[in-house]
Amino acid sequence: MDELPKSIVDPQSDRDAGEQPTEPLTPWQRWGELLIAATVLGLGALALTGAQDIRVSASAVQVSPRLIPQIIGVGLLVVGGWYTVEIIRRPYTGHGEESEDFDPGAKTDWTVLAIIAAGLVCYAILMEFAGFVTASAALFFISALAMGSRSYLRDAAIAIALAVAIFLVFDTWLGVRLPTGVFGEWLSL
Repeated sequence: MDELPKSIVDPQSDRDAGEQPTEPLTPWQRWGELLIAATVLGLGALALTGAQDIRVSASAVQVSPRLIPQIIGVGLLVVGGWYTVEIIRRPYTGHGEESEDFDPGAKTDWTVLAIIAAGLVCYAILMEFAGFVTASAALFFISALAMGSRSYLRDAAIAIALAVAIFLVFDTWLGVRLPTGVFGEWLSL
C-alpha cells in the first residue's frame, strides 16, 4: 500500500524550517481585537438608544419604525459580546491566515465587476418605469450570470421569486410602498 505524503499526515510539515509557532497571546495583548469588539458593542448600544428617538405616531402603523434599528442593535450587541468572549477564551497563535479560503495573489476579475456594475445601472434605470420586482429580478439574474452560473431558467425563477418575496414583505408587512411598475395590478393585494 502506498504511503500518504507527509503533508497530508502532518499539515504542519509544510512550514518553512525557520518558521516557529508563536506563543499564544493573552487577551490583553490582543488590544486591537478587543477595541473592535468594544466598537461593535458601542454601535449596538448606539443603535438601541437611537431607536428610542424615532417618533412613532399612534395611527395605523402595523410595525413600528423602531423595529429594524432595534433588531440591528441587539444583533450588534450579541456579535460584539460573542467576539469578546472568543478573544478571552481562545488564545491567538497567529496561524489563522493559513486556513483562509482565498488566494491573496489572485487578480481582480474586472469582467465580473463590470457586469455587476452594468446590472446596477440597469437596476437604477428599470426601477422608475418597470418597478421594483422587474428591476430587482434583473439585478439578481445579472449578478448570478456574472458570478458564473449558467442555469438560466433556475436563476430567473429564483430572481423572480426573491424579488416578489422582498416586495411583498416591504409592501404588506412593513408598509413601505415600493414602485410597482408594470406589475402594479398583480402585486396590489
